[in-house]
Amino acid sequence: MEHPSFPQDDPSLSQSEDRASQQAEPSVIPWASSVSMPRPPSLKKGKAGRPGRAVGIIVTILIGFSFLLMVSVFTVGINPGIGPLSRNGVVLIDIQGPIMESKNVIDQIDRYKKNDSVQAFVFRINSPGGGVVAAQDIHQEMRTLRDEYGKKVVVSFGNMGASGAYYIACGADRIVAGAGTMTGSIGVVMQMPVAQELLDRLGLRWEVVKGGDFKDTGSMFREMREEERKLLQAMVNDVHAQFMEAVAEGRGLDMDFVQQVANGQVLTGRQAQELGLVDRLGNLNTAIDEAKEISGILGEVRLIHARKPRPALFEELFRTMAHQVGLGRIESPVQYRIPWGS
Repeated sequence: MEHPSFPQDDPSLSQSEDRASQQAEPSVIPWASSVSMPRPPSLKKGKAGRPGRAVGIIVTILIGFSFLLMVSVFTVGINPGIGPLSRNGVVLIDIQGPIMESKNVIDQIDRYKKNDSVQAFVFRINSPGGGVVAAQDIHQEMRTLRDEYGKKVVVSFGNMGASGAYYIACGADRIVAGAGTMTGSIGVVMQMPVAQELLDRLGLRWEVVKGGDFKDTGSMFREMREEERKLLQAMVNDVHAQFMEAVAEGRGLDMDFVQQVANGQVLTGRQAQELGLVDRLGNLNTAIDEAKEISGILGEVRLIHARKPRPALFEELFRTMAHQVGLGRIESPVQYRIPWGS
């Protein structure tokens, strides 16, 4: 049986095919091999177009960033929020709730007090008062704004502007209050709890070792001695005298008259105006108009809302933890404050 076999190549046929292929090849021009042919348009655009678009995007971003930087320089100036060319700025600062510290308010004042664009400050106060030193600090800053920096200062009372809040307002050029605003309360209060009877019922005693007869004055674990009461009353009287002096000086009133009204009585805004303790009845817009008028602003007022500085994260966490264990705030027992206004 014969196996199938593949046909063998004929050498003569292969040689004839090679000669035919050589004759079919076109002739090559000698200098043509050294000339680079242009690439198809699609290939050239595909490789060069992408880097071109990227460069364009980068340039656009840089131009935009430069523009924003220029705008911020011309609109912010030395202090943020106002332009150096405008001279119609009025800064609005809010003081809300019990006034136990002054740092935040003073920081807001410091931010704008040296800027020539700011002509006036308006303080919107809604507070029952607070610590003596905090009120005195803010009051002093208001006087500094007026005396050293030539700024006009107007206070606008909300629902309440009493005691320490009124002390602060006496540092202003003008005081504006609502007809029903609770204000006045020119006085001082010191309050300390006494738990001796409760401890006696529980069978507990509180032993004290002290150096100095008055070192534990005001202790809640025993009754106050008469000499201690006289000592504390003298201190309260001195702080009260400081309050009356601030009212007489700030409001231009006779001291004898101030002593008559400085009995701690709470007044309405209308009653306070009749006594000369308030200049005008109205709201916040009234106070802004007052600031515009006394500062000589001719055009439209540019109102600048001052913002309280935000505490750092760890500072806020520490403050929260301190409040939880009762160490969040150290308060003086002597206060310019309505006792029930907290």
